[in-house]
Amino acid sequence: CFDACHMAVEFEEPAAALATLSRAGIRVAKIQISAGLRVLFGGGDDRARLDALQPFAEGVYLHQVTERRGDQLTRFLDLPEPLAKGAPGDEWRIHFHVPLFRDRLGPFLNTQDYLREVLAIVRRTAVTPHLEVETYTWDVLPLEYRREDIVTAVARELTWVLDQFRS
Repeated sequence: CFDACHMAVEFEEPAAALATLSRAGIRVAKIQISAGLRVLFGGGDDRARLDALQPFAEGVYLHQVTERRGDQLTRFLDLPEPLAKGAPGDEWRIHFHVPLFRDRLGPFLNTQDYLREVLAIVRRTAVTPHLEVETYTWDVLPLEYRREDIVTAVARELTWVLDQFRS
């Protein structure tokens, strides 16, 4: 299973990762279509960004974080750990499945660009026919990002994915 959210959080390049699996004779049976949080730091309002991340540090799921500082990556098991540390690097990628169709969640981005690249590869090379949209965190998303009903949100997810195959 190639989980697009996990791969994006690890700063893996999609084409290189899929090529490495192929060269090793590892077949990708399924691609999980999912996006995580992407937080850019260094704009002068880092404290506000860290504060705005607090609602995402909920206790139901682990939300692994990879921090990029220059060329160095530091990994944290769950979001509360880097939040307590403060002093962020250049970028955090957080394993918190966010709606695919939202390119921004307040001051944060999602890993939608990464996912677009994965889906473009799938479209060109037919890596696997098994695709699964995997946004399961609807009930723990901060309220401001889940005001629509679940049926509408899931329909928007699927439409977003289909649009990627039409472009």
